[in-house]
Amino acid sequence: MAWLPGAVHGLTRVASAGGTWRTVTRDSMRRLLVMLTTMFLAVVLGAATAPAQPICRSQHDACVERLIAEMRQRVDRLGCRHDAAFALLYERTTEGIQTALRSGAFSDRPLWNQVTTAFGRYYLDAATASRHGHRSRVPGAWRIAFAAARGERVATLGDVFLGINAHVNRDLAYVYARFRVRSHADHLVVNTVLARVQGTVLPELIGRYDPVLAAQRSRDPGLSLDIGAWRELAWRNARRLRAAPSRAARRRVAAGIERHADATARRIRAAFPATADQAAARDVYCNSVN
Repeated sequence: MAWLPGAVHGLTRVASAGGTWRTVTRDSMRRLLVMLTTMFLAVVLGAATAPAQPICRSQHDACVERLIAEMRQRVDRLGCRHDAAFALLYERTTEGIQTALRSGAFSDRPLWNQVTTAFGRYYLDAATASRHGHRSRVPGAWRIAFAAARGERVATLGDVFLGINAHVNRDLAYVYARFRVRSHADHLVVNTVLARVQGTVLPELIGRYDPVLAAQRSRDPGLSLDIGAWRELAWRNARRLRAAPSRAARRRVAAGIERHADATARRIRAAFPATADQAAARDVYCNSVN
């Protein structure tokens, strides 16, 4: 960010609007620079790639607590709708991240409070826009995922992977770039959380939504469903976004991210078809146990 001031040492005197001078601390200047950098990246990446409002400025634990509460409300509201399985999976994953944050697993707990909250907002805001019919505010990969859930012609595991694809292959790079995540070790902590959560959440998804979920398989043998590999691609794309030398260059990187997420979504949709009878059986089961 060449137009931003360099490192700030000690105390700095700045002019107020009235022409007087006041003293600010180094921490205050650091918070200001972080806020300006975040705003700049949100503008450069484009309105379609990031929620416009500031996210978790305080970087406090309460941000994640509020996020999880909103996720729980969404899961309850969805009931047996076909996008509920991903919503519950994501809620449980975020609870796992919260536990890791509280245990000190991340090197920068305040930053990861903000990153976790922002990541959740990319999903929740897209879902809200879709529910209210604001199609232009919903990224392509999310449009495919939400439309598949409404149409009820994709198997439950396919609906889950459509959500994961949109969130990882699309959203994650933007979040990392926006908040300048630099620790790959912290990035890998999330992989550990995902592995831990998987063992408990999959039986919950089966018991709550679809008894045949574990038997569902992709019909596309060439389709990669390796979430760890998807996350590494997002890490590399975030670095490309930050390293791009101009707004035009960043837009080209962003366009590539969108194309890949959209194409993967279409392949997932085709790889996990469900008949009307299969969808109906899933709904009967879900309504009987919830």
